[in-house]
Amino acid sequence: MKTRIIVFLLSFLPLIAYADKKGKCGQYAAYHFEDATGTLTIEGKGDFDKFPWGKYKSNIKIIIIKEGITDIPQYAFYDCMNLTTVKISDGLVTIGDWAFGCCKSLYHVIIPNSITNIGEAAFKDCNSLTTVSVLNVKNRLDDESIEHTSNSSDIANCIGNYAFDNCKSLITVEIPNKITSIGTCAFYDCENLSSITIPNGVIYIGKSAFNGCKNLISIKIPNTVKSIELLAFYHCESLNSITIPNSVSDIGEKAFNSCYNLSSISIGNGVTNIGRKAFEYCSRLKSITIGSGLKGIRSGTFLGCDSITAITFLNKSTAIESSNFEKAPIKKVTGLTLSEIRDTLYKLPPVDIERDSAIIDWSGNKALLTALNNSFSRFATSYISDNIKKWQQKGEFEPFEQYRNRINKNSRDSKVEELKTEAQQHFLNNAKKKFSKYTLGEYDADRQIFTLSNSYYGDKAVKVNLKDAPTFKANFANASYNPTFVIYEDYAVLSDLGISVNGKTYHVVDPIKQDFSADVAINLPPLEFDFGRTSSSATTISQQTNIDNTIDLNIPATGATNNNTFAVIIGNENYTMVAKVPHAKNDAQVLAEYCRKTLGLPHKNVRTYGDATYAMLMNAVKDIQEIATAYNGNINVLFYYAGHGIPDEKNKEAYLLPVDADGHQVSFCYPVSKLYQELGSMNAKNVIVFMDACFSGAQRGEGMLASARGVALKAKASAPKGNMVVFSAATGDETAFPYREKGHGLFTYFLLKKLRDTKGDCTLGELGEYIQTNVRQQSVVVNRKSQTPTVVPSTTIAGNWKGIKLK
Repeated sequence: MKTRIIVFLLSFLPLIAYADKKGKCGQYAAYHFEDATGTLTIEGKGDFDKFPWGKYKSNIKIIIIKEGITDIPQYAFYDCMNLTTVKISDGLVTIGDWAFGCCKSLYHVIIPNSITNIGEAAFKDCNSLTTVSVLNVKNRLDDESIEHTSNSSDIANCIGNYAFDNCKSLITVEIPNKITSIGTCAFYDCENLSSITIPNGVIYIGKSAFNGCKNLISIKIPNTVKSIELLAFYHCESLNSITIPNSVSDIGEKAFNSCYNLSSISIGNGVTNIGRKAFEYCSRLKSITIGSGLKGIRSGTFLGCDSITAITFLNKSTAIESSNFEKAPIKKVTGLTLSEIRDTLYKLPPVDIERDSAIIDWSGNKALLTALNNSFSRFATSYISDNIKKWQQKGEFEPFEQYRNRINKNSRDSKVEELKTEAQQHFLNNAKKKFSKYTLGEYDADRQIFTLSNSYYGDKAVKVNLKDAPTFKANFANASYNPTFVIYEDYAVLSDLGISVNGKTYHVVDPIKQDFSADVAINLPPLEFDFGRTSSSATTISQQTNIDNTIDLNIPATGATNNNTFAVIIGNENYTMVAKVPHAKNDAQVLAEYCRKTLGLPHKNVRTYGDATYAMLMNAVKDIQEIATAYNGNINVLFYYAGHGIPDEKNKEAYLLPVDADGHQVSFCYPVSKLYQELGSMNAKNVIVFMDACFSGAQRGEGMLASARGVALKAKASAPKGNMVVFSAATGDETAFPYREKGHGLFTYFLLKKLRDTKGDCTLGELGEYIQTNVRQQSVVVNRKSQTPTVVPSTTIAGNWKGIKLK
């Protein structure tokens, strides 16, 4: 066992001592600095500007503040880059604004219980800070037994705005009982913070207080908190459950937005207001309890919460606006009666379970099961969606031309109406099959009416004259029924009932004659095909031994979330009448994976189209337009095309070439000018277009398309529209070449490589410069021909496009 002996020769250490009996505040100030250890000791009250910062600032490693000092001024130790440890004695009241801001090496701070205020950005950007511990009065300041590896934090009293913003190394925070408020962005982007205890006494959780704390797993909000502000827990994607106590009256807009792992929410009775999108995109949320104080749920509050199975209402008059639970597979709702379902939950989606399963608990009343489970809108939605998917698939023996003519917007609309009629008939037939018999009640001789009882359908009255009444009663057990159902307020309702007894048929009194079919909002699947499904025998890029597929396999998963970005990715490789485009489908397939893993697009936001026909191109554009309309333009769009381009030899107009066309008739091709116009008119925040195609009539590689003459043409350049930036693989009459040893188009390979090398964190300006430089150099060396990519912004964003990022 080795023994280390450390000898401190203090007499040889350089020492700076400073004393000023009259500082600016009339207080004594004293400093000692040991240059060898980098220890600065502040022993008295007074000015912090007397120390010779310019000469010794970069040498400070440890700061000790002795008793008697009540305030640390703002910016006192700002940007002490080598400072690692701070020890503050009891008696300090305030740490000023930015006092330790940007101390990049600081990892350990000891503060006393006497502190009442930690100022704005006091420890902002101290991204090595792991420990903020409280010094009790009994502790000795020079106690060297403190574990520097501790990851706990104990912060006294008031937490100021941005106080610990971007302290990425904090893991656990325990806030003492004296605290009353947590300021705006107090723990913003503390991405390693995993747990926090908020004690009784806290009344205010400020805006974005814990925004971006991605590893925060659990939190208990005390019953003294009155307000949870805007974006307070935004993107705390590891949170698994939340209980909002009765003391809280207001939950701010987007307060828990994008908490993806949140599984349950209990909203206290004191909550009277929930801001818009407060729980939007809590995609794994399964159960909700809504307190009695809440009278309305705004549109979009629970948008994207598509895993909810159970809701408990403590206020029977809670009104629900649209865009909340449309896609949720709700199986259990408690706290409401049948009339309340119809009055207040008309827009709540029906339960998506097996048709005959009686597992719903409507306050114990199983008679209400069908009111939700057998909703026509739910049945029709499922029926139409399932059948439309089958209908729009290309048949195994169906030629592309026939498929293109069959599948279009008008024919699909007609098919939907046809399926809706079928769904209505099936729905009513199912209701008839499930009909249950009635129980015979008393006979009213004066009115000549028998009462019939049924626990589900309710009581009915049937007219039977005096002469037939005895026979009717005697033979009722053997009666046969002929029920008639109609769709009324979205449910199958018994409108008429024929009862045959002893060869004679009787009908109920006052049958329901109305037949109202509910509106059915179908989320139609886009006309798209998954890559790689067209041929099971096709060899994939990863299987080809002569291909360096490093770029395909080492796709960085960044954990980013990009919910409002949508990608339209088209890879046209296998043309029926002209030469194929080598690697186009692999280009599109791999880019789609980069969009999901590196840029953080949800799987449903990436719309992929392999070997797209003209109809598929039209529907791809139509699909993204409808998304933009639904989001009121609040989206970003990535549009990618790999395949043939073709020029019109008469007017030099550029076109995208569908896989079932040869370019002889441009009416069967998609104009680039039309594409830009339609994408630009969506009012999206940004539209980024990547075109790995050339429009000269050349193929990817060598040769000309069958439709083109032997001379390459220079197609007219179409101008980008709206907020659009267009990246093109080649200029004028150049060819867009493949990068055969990499299994990609040359342009696409360097697009993917930049995304991989930067993990998607690059600007469009940096991306464009990288692609242009590398494609130009590689093409000249390998192909001995020039290929010059271009980047063209629209006039709308010409001044600022270079700073835009993809994530």
